[in-house]
Amino acid sequence: MAFPSISTGAYGFPMNRAARIAVRETKDFLERNRSVEQMTLVCFGASALEIHQAALREV
Repeated sequence: MAFPSISTGAYGFPMNRAARIAVRETKDFLERNRSVEQMTLVCFGASALEIHQAALREV
């Protein structure tokens, strides 16, 4: 499964908040659902990647 960072572009949802939510919810989901082997968070650009990597380190 792959998920883009929804609404952080044109709609202006804060990327830092979106990344923390996405990483936390993905982690929680994977802990409860062992049938899914991999999920991908899709980042558009280096800045989004850095923000998501920082969120991942927080988890």
